Amino acid sequence: MCVEVEWVNTVRLAPCLLMFAFLATPAKALAHDLKANHTVVPGHKILVYCWYNSITGPSAARGAEVEVTRQGRDPIKGMTDDKGLFTFGYDKAEEMTITVQQGDHRNRPPDIVLAEELERGETADSSKGSVNGSDGGVGSAEGSASNDDTSDAAARLQKSAEDSSRQLVKDLLLGVSLIFAAAAFIMSLRNARHLREIRKLLEERQTTVK
Repeated sequence: MCVEVEWVNTVRLAPCLLMFAFLATPAKALAHDLKANHTVVPGHKILVYCWYNSITGPSAARGAEVEVTRQGRDPIKGMTDDKGLFTFGYDKAEEMTITVQQGDHRNRPPDIVLAEELERGETADSSKGSVNGSDGGVGSAEGSASNDDTSDAAARLQKSAEDSSRQLVKDLLLGVSLIFAAAAFIMSLRNARHLREIRKLLEERQTTVK
């Protein structure tokens, strides 16, 4: 009887513990997952998108503090807008570190801007300037293209954030499936042990009857 009661309690408690681990622990961890990503846009500018990563999708980090550090130079500081975006300019190709903070939340690891990215951006700007110049409408064409390019860049960053959230869901489901697999394996071992104990009790009873 004791064996049967212990086995029933194990069966009842295991799913509850697993469900608690699935619902409580991940939610607490993911609530603090502040992220930042960047892209180079025309006009010697860098566009940064900041968001909170979640299994329900990205949420823009509005009003977050952004700090861009450069070796041997004063940092660039600012805040994200209502879409989680922050734009700043640069005057030369150099490595930069983008750190975002909002309350106790901070992007870890920080976002890194490589000098090679800025060099490619300068090359693209030069090519586009030559084309615009040949059309004889540098000023207005450049401004229009810059707005369009910035909007497209923001859309790409937001799409990347959505992909990150989807990957988060996949990783979470994989982790939960591993937990359930491990639980099933442990329960199978316990089940086998209880069956052996029951079989032993039955054999002892049969021996006593004889």
